[in-house]
Amino acid sequence: MRRLERERARELLSGTLGRPIEELAVGQPLHEEQYTLAPVGGTLVTDSQLRSLRARVLEVAREHGYPRATSDTTRFDGRLAPELHRLLPMTPNEASQEEVWTYLTCCWLLDIAVWRFGSDADERRFIGNVNRNTFRRLWWRVEVLGASIPLEDLGEDELVNIMERPTIAGDRRLARAVAGEFLRRVRAGDARDRMQLMREAMKRLMRLSPFTSFTALDAVEVDQLVEATFDAAIAGLRGEHAPLPTFEVRHRDASADITRIDAAPRGGATVRPSDEAHEGAITDLERTAVMLARSAGRVTNITLREATALSAPEAREVLMGLVGRGVLAKRGVRRGTHYVIAEGENVSNDSERLVADRLGSSNADAAPEPGQARRTEAVTQGDVDGRTDGWVEPSEAMTGSSPPPSLRTRTRRLDGLGRLTLDAVANRRSPRALLTQRALATIRSNPGISAPGIAFEIGIEEALLTRTLPALEREGKVERRAGGWYAT
Repeated sequence: MRRLERERARELLSGTLGRPIEELAVGQPLHEEQYTLAPVGGTLVTDSQLRSLRARVLEVAREHGYPRATSDTTRFDGRLAPELHRLLPMTPNEASQEEVWTYLTCCWLLDIAVWRFGSDADERRFIGNVNRNTFRRLWWRVEVLGASIPLEDLGEDELVNIMERPTIAGDRRLARAVAGEFLRRVRAGDARDRMQLMREAMKRLMRLSPFTSFTALDAVEVDQLVEATFDAAIAGLRGEHAPLPTFEVRHRDASADITRIDAAPRGGATVRPSDEAHEGAITDLERTAVMLARSAGRVTNITLREATALSAPEAREVLMGLVGRGVLAKRGVRRGTHYVIAEGENVSNDSERLVADRLGSSNADAAPEPGQARRTEAVTQGDVDGRTDGWVEPSEAMTGSSPPPSLRTRTRRLDGLGRLTLDAVANRRSPRALLTQRALATIRSNPGISAPGIAFEIGIEEALLTRTLPALEREGKVERRAGGWYAT
């Protein structure tokens, strides 16, 4: 199906919505050339098919008063929905694209959409909005509820209660069971106010969703659950006791081709089996966490992740491991959780010695490797120009053996962004403010320097400057000329 972007559709609508319906009908179909197609291909809907669709939609509309005003909109929607679904055999993926319905509405069926809702209707009736577009909502009602549910017997609010609740509409069996049970209750005269019954039943059904897996129920159990929900809703509306819906749960045996795997015990070592041979690299991460805690007075999951290549769960394992060993102490709750050096520690001790003493490292007394002392000093105090001499990747001597690339990525020593973050924490500033200061200083000392050159001088990736340099330019502190940056 062809697609029309939202902004182009707005341009078309701005000059046409105020016209009479007869004039709009003459301009349909609109041969718009600025349409696009699906990027993955597929079968193209031809103009002949779209003309047949328009002819059938016009036929149904004329049966309900087109182009004169009509009050029987529910009947019109109920009649048109299955026709749209039959004449537009799209996949659900294609039908979920807003631009598809925007093109169809604005270029082929605009006069009918205006007749149905009026020229002053919400823009979403003409743009392909998921719940408001004139024709998209009808197609999806048939797709979800099926052809067996008479849509003309359901009111607009009743359909909205089903279709605009993802928990309900996302399970077609459940949605069809709700619609069918509701109509059965209405026809039996169980509902004095049918809209009130639908709302009450939906509230009760949604209360079950946090602890009920509707998709895990078979068809019989879904019907039982929906029936019991409507029983409770009717009783509640009558002021009677409404018990929770109950039904018999049948336990099923696993399929013959399913192999049982016992769950791993909770807790235990924080180092994954694949990493057991590289505990030295894990200790290096713990050392980094302690340095952060000593330089800033605290360390959090976020600051540790910013300074290393760890994921959130991995950073939590490192921090909790240090807490368990007595190196760090946990403070705060929820989003205020942070970790500080455990009480009784001499904060002037070297961080390397602190970790070695508490963790019982076998090489605690070993001399630091080349570049290690300078590296610790630069991280703790913050290098003036943002560069750290002697910064190297872990060698085989540091980790015991060369770790695999994936582990090296997760446990590598601090990169440019990590160093910048540590310096910012040590100076109690934000990393962005420190980056801005260093970029400005680099430009002033190197007039005409390029963005890659600035990144090289600071020791970071060039991508980190994509916001910093334009911000400095907007503030009037720097300007760009001939591909270079100059201080103003």
